[in-house]
Amino acid sequence: MVALSESPTISSRGPETGFGEPRSDVLETDFPVAFLALLGALAARAGGAGVTMGAIRVTFWGAMAMALTAGVGALFGTVA
Repeated sequence: MVALSESPTISSRGPETGFGEPRSDVLETDFPVAFLALLGALAARAGGAGVTMGAIRVTFWGAMAMALTAGVGALFGTVA
C-alpha cells in the first residue's frame, strides 16, 4: 500500500505545466479576488446599491488588504 505522501499524483509544490515548471496557484490568487467581486455584488444587491460599483469597491479594497497583509508578512519574514 502506498502512503499518501508517496503518491505520484499528490504534489506539495502545486500543479505543474507541461514543461515541469510549477504554475501560479489559481486557488491562492484568482479565486479569492473573484469571490470578493461576487460577494461585493451580492452585498450591493441586498443593500439596494449599484451592483457594479459595489463589486468594484469590495474587490479593490479587499485586494488592497490582502496585498498589505502580504507586505507586512514579507517585512517580518513570514512569507515564503
